[in-house]
Amino acid sequence: MSSILVSFIGNQDPFSDKNHIRDTDREGSLVTLTRHLTHEFGQSIRRVILLYTADNALRKNACCDWLSHELKLPIDCVEAVEVSAELSEDPIDSKLAINEARRGIELANQYRQQGDILELNASSGTPAMKMAWSILHTVGFSPDSRVWQIRNPKESRPDQYRVFQSDTSFLRTEIDSKILEQQLQNFDYVGAQVVVEKSKLKQVGQLIPLLRYGHFRLSFDFDNAQKAIEALSIDDRSPFDSQMKDLHEQVWQRLLLELYFNAEIKLLTGQFADFLGRVFRFQEAVLKHRTKERLNLDQEVEDKCFWQEVRLRDQGQLKKHLGDQFRSGGSPNRYALAKILEYCNSDQDLLKNNKVVNNHVDSRNSSIVAHGYTGVSQIEDSQELLETMRTMALLVGAPDQDNPFFELNRRLLKLLQNKRDEA
Repeated sequence: MSSILVSFIGNQDPFSDKNHIRDTDREGSLVTLTRHLTHEFGQSIRRVILLYTADNALRKNACCDWLSHELKLPIDCVEAVEVSAELSEDPIDSKLAINEARRGIELANQYRQQGDILELNASSGTPAMKMAWSILHTVGFSPDSRVWQIRNPKESRPDQYRVFQSDTSFLRTEIDSKILEQQLQNFDYVGAQVVVEKSKLKQVGQLIPLLRYGHFRLSFDFDNAQKAIEALSIDDRSPFDSQMKDLHEQVWQRLLLELYFNAEIKLLTGQFADFLGRVFRFQEAVLKHRTKERLNLDQEVEDKCFWQEVRLRDQGQLKKHLGDQFRSGGSPNRYALAKILEYCNSDQDLLKNNKVVNNHVDSRNSSIVAHGYTGVSQIEDSQELLETMRTMALLVGAPDQDNPFFELNRRLLKLLQNKRDEA
């Protein structure tokens, strides 16, 4: 494993005095850092990339000479690159400094071999140049690198290291946490998992299992959702176990409520066509289940037997009531189901709410998720629709509970806050 050193050249490099006297109290940060890496760290330096402004051309030559003579680096392993004319004219422009620092890192990466580390000198050059390395490192532009700071020996205390790594991990954690918060707001558990996997947030043991759980549950993949939370301790997963047990056992009211929760997420995240698809499936499930209950039929009864029961009910009176909605086979549609419940005369509140849902399902039928190509970019009276769906779920026996994905996100956000407090 070797080092590739990347540094701006400052007004103190290689030494602070114009005559370049070899006085260690007067050496610049470039010299100090290279001594530290080679003598104290035992690192071999594969290459040095030096970035210099037009007014530091002489210092560039002196730095190259020192690296060649003192460190015995082959002259072709030291590459000096003049920065843009804009940065030479305005060396305190942060944007220009970051662009040139990035160019230096990209150049260094061309010579990088497996296991090599980029050593970034954050103590040479103007304040903007020094800060550029930390900013690039923090945003993840150069993950396999180290940012170094060098203290002025005349200003440092005896208990302080003169050369030390700059720890920007707390900033990286803050940035990753902000990104993660936004993804959780969008219920993007897959994207959030990618962020966690590539960051120090991975150290928070519960994050990955809970994000996997959220993704699988939102996809109605209850088997893998259960497997995901099995990575947690018994106490940590206990709030989820009872819910998952009911979903695994296909408890109908729980499945219906899950469909409602899922539809709510689709609406909140602006996936309106998918939301309407969930609304249709919800309406169909409610009407079909309640109709079979009223006809005293098994919920798994075949469609052919369903229609046979309808034909014979009350000496054909139910069939007559259905009119042209009667079928001899096939799955009954929402209109037929509603007319059967109307005939049974036991679910007036349910049918009243069903009319509200019907208006939106008609929009679904002309959309891309059903029979047409009409786009869906907004849902009118969406809050009323959600409340209507929730009322219908309660009318058929679903438990009155809050959306579990809201609680999951609160738990994930609490874990993030705890990690911030530790940083």
